[in-house]
Amino acid sequence: MRFDAPLLAVLLLLTPLVLALTAYGIRRRHQARTAFLGNDETSAQDAARDRRRWTKAGALATAVALLVVAVMGPRWGDSVEDAPRTGRDIIFLLDISRSMLAEDAVPSRLEAAKAAIAGMVEAIKETGGHRLGLVTFAGRATQHSPVTLDYAFFLDRLDGVRGGAAPRRGSLIGNAIGKVLRELEPGTSPYTDVILISDGEDHGGTTLSAAREAARLGVTLYPVGIGNPLIGAGIPLTSATGERAPLMHNGEAVVTKLREPLLRQIAGISGGVYVAARTAPADLGKLYRDAISVKRGRELEGLAQTSAGELFRWLALAALLLLALEMLLGEQPRPAALAGSRHLLTSAAAVLLLFGLTGFADSDSPYDAVAQGNALYAEERYEEAAALYAAARAKLPGEPLVAFNIGAARLQAGDPKAAEAALSDAFNTDDTRLAALAYYNLGNARYVQALDVRETSVEDAVGFIEQAIESYRAALSLQPEMEDAMYNLELAYRLLDELSEERGQSGSPQAQESPQVAGKPGEATGASGNQPGPGAQPVTDQSAQNQAGEASDAAPKGLLNEDNASSGSPGAGARFTMTREEAEDLIDLVQSKTREAEGQRQEWRDARLRDPNVKRPW
Repeated sequence: MRFDAPLLAVLLLLTPLVLALTAYGIRRRHQARTAFLGNDETSAQDAARDRRRWTKAGALATAVALLVVAVMGPRWGDSVEDAPRTGRDIIFLLDISRSMLAEDAVPSRLEAAKAAIAGMVEAIKETGGHRLGLVTFAGRATQHSPVTLDYAFFLDRLDGVRGGAAPRRGSLIGNAIGKVLRELEPGTSPYTDVILISDGEDHGGTTLSAAREAARLGVTLYPVGIGNPLIGAGIPLTSATGERAPLMHNGEAVVTKLREPLLRQIAGISGGVYVAARTAPADLGKLYRDAISVKRGRELEGLAQTSAGELFRWLALAALLLLALEMLLGEQPRPAALAGSRHLLTSAAAVLLLFGLTGFADSDSPYDAVAQGNALYAEERYEEAAALYAAARAKLPGEPLVAFNIGAARLQAGDPKAAEAALSDAFNTDDTRLAALAYYNLGNARYVQALDVRETSVEDAVGFIEQAIESYRAALSLQPEMEDAMYNLELAYRLLDELSEERGQSGSPQAQESPQVAGKPGEATGASGNQPGPGAQPVTDQSAQNQAGEASDAAPKGLLNEDNASSGSPGAGARFTMTREEAEDLIDLVQSKTREAEGQRQEWRDARLRDPNVKRPW
């Protein structure tokens, strides 16, 4: 048992005071009777009155003690419960290739796309319940935010997206869709919607087949076209000195246009709706209300909350019953009016004591601070919630649940380092579910830090993601059925693969823009090479890229177009050309080898979930 306001225990001194006053009153009555009658013998009637007085005093003293204990806020037991939610998974697939830097949309295609996504998130907040995810792509797709109910975290990850920073240039829409489909949680595909935001530039030949696979799984694609489909625009690049200049190719400025036919085909195949935003602000909130919010959702895992049994009401009820007994026990018959007045005064005093002290106790209760913090957390006011949790922790320094709440709020507020520090104090508990949730959130905090430092230090990112893997494994050791931990563990392993590959390729003279498949050290680089990494696919030359029937008019035939153009780059220019038939043969071979490599990789991932020391089979 614990108390919200233990300092109020000093009021228990009222109990002996009531008994002392009763004893003093009985003694004074005996002295007055002796002085009046001249003897100190006690009659049977006087003895009966004394017993009634002691009974009344005992009832009053016990009632006072119960009221004091009640206003101290006694609580018994703890439980962690889930608040169930129903919704869908909405994944934003955002094109960050260099063509998205064009400024035919204000201020640029990419920034207009980010503003449209933020507007849709605001519309989703009105109903809530939907999990949001963010994947960016250019030459390779990268997950920026796993599907989450934490909209503040999602928006923070969205705000950090920058254009033209992808390690591989180009725009492979089909590969990006494929990455999303491969990483769906089991059983979630019928409840998943993908918002594809792009200018339609596509340098791969798998987009329509990926859309068909999405339709087969029950995933709906909603393409959103950004850019001018008629006039087009140049691609401004900013140098390290801050100077802006257009992207050039063969001495001419590259012009990029919105290519709508492919986006319309994607929507038609998957059963979605094409949104022609073009150069105007896109109202994705309308898309959500008209097309997504009306769909059936599934039950999602809710927010872990705590509750403790309150004894206040029962103690107060017992005290009021004793007060009623004390009022009914009169020393001798008295007029009804006088008795009623006395009972009314006693009741009023009890009510004033009860509610007056209760109000005083509530102002200092750490459990009320936690309850208020939970309310602010539900309103997504995470900083304020964390402050209230911290205030409660100052009074309950050894309470692991408060430490967990602080960590959760700090993580939601976008401060993973502070979240990690708080969560480290949440493991000292006998509640295995709470400990598992703490390890799970600790893994999330480390995963976020890995993403934060990835662009500046691959080594640091590898360290963080390895720690995240340890945390997810610890959570699963306590709660093996925790599906979210298993899913995030798989994501962490994939990110570790990507980071390890980036670390191995740092300083390599091989150009990222090469139209050939990126091989590994000691392996030939060519159409039959291995898949470069999770979500990454081989890159072909322009003649193969246009095999879907949309020729690029922004670059000479046989050359890489604007997103792959780089004068002087080993992979740019007319290094080699091929006929349409040769390109189709090359694509078939690449796709066959890609599927074979992905099958090997999936088998290895499944085996590594059971044993992290399993070696790669290739």
